[in-house]
Amino acid sequence: STRKESSAASDVYKRQDLMFASFLEQIPADTEVPEIIEDVTKIAAQSGLVTSTISLDSAVDLGVYYALPINVTVEGDYHDLGEFVAGLTQLKRLISLHDFSLEKTVNGDLKLNLAAKTFQFNNQENR
Repeated sequence: STRKESSAASDVYKRQDLMFASFLEQIPADTEVPEIIEDVTKIAAQSGLVTSTISLDSAVDLGVYYALPINVTVEGDYHDLGEFVAGLTQLKRLISLHDFSLEKTVNGDLKLNLAAKTFQFNNQENR
């Protein structure tokens, strides 16, 4: 019984290690942050949207990692906006989407404002 418990615990640790390794791959290094901005811009263009804003705000120190807020404003039709949001979820880097707002433009399109966050390890932390 003890061997079974030990084996089960070992399997759990192996799965957690794999999950953590996968998570680490999704958090960008310093040099990859501009790449994320480029990816967001590319997905907007591929979705047929007009990009009016993609800006990076100041990093928020959360101890082990930083949250890097990105403000995004794009315009287009409803389905193109849906394709854009779906494309963001497929990025190889971790990005979370927050605070959506939609408004109708003068020409009848929709303007999507959203706050996105990506994350970066804090190399100064010694935890």
